[in-house]
Amino acid sequence: MPLVACIPPTWATSSTAAIGSSGYSPFSSLDVWTPRDTATIIASTLGDLPAEWGDVLFDYEGQPTRDPEKGAPFRELEEKRSLRGLVDAIYDQPEGGVVMTGWKIDDVFLLGYNEETDDFLALMPKITATEADLLYGLLSRIFVYDIMKRLTAGEILADPWFHMD
Repeated sequence: MPLVACIPPTWATSSTAAIGSSGYSPFSSLDVWTPRDTATIIASTLGDLPAEWGDVLFDYEGQPTRDPEKGAPFRELEEKRSLRGLVDAIYDQPEGGVVMTGWKIDDVFLLGYNEETDDFLALMPKITATEADLLYGLLSRIFVYDIMKRLTAGEILADPWFHMD
């Protein structure tokens, strides 16, 4: 089965929910540009890809290919990310609904991070433990490889996270 066919639409919907909460996708980073990059970040977050996805080859540019002369099998990174850690790091929504994605200093808008930025961000308020538990519970039941264990769209919409006050 092709890798793209294995990535379900509910993952896109759930990524949208995570983006709405955090301002970013759990499967995105500055280094995600190709399908191989997407598979790499999914595997580093959720664990090893299913064996049936392993027949996918990627060319030098990170695009899927069927030609073994032009492609190599997917190799997972040793670096692992925690879905729980990503949820726990979500900043609380500031008053007025504005999510800051950078800093404006002396009329210059700055983006980017360094060690000082990490220290500053660590001080920002996070979502409540209850909201984090509910969101993690939802995402961890959606972002599973086995379709039989994954929540349906109806189950997702009925989840308590969508009905918080």
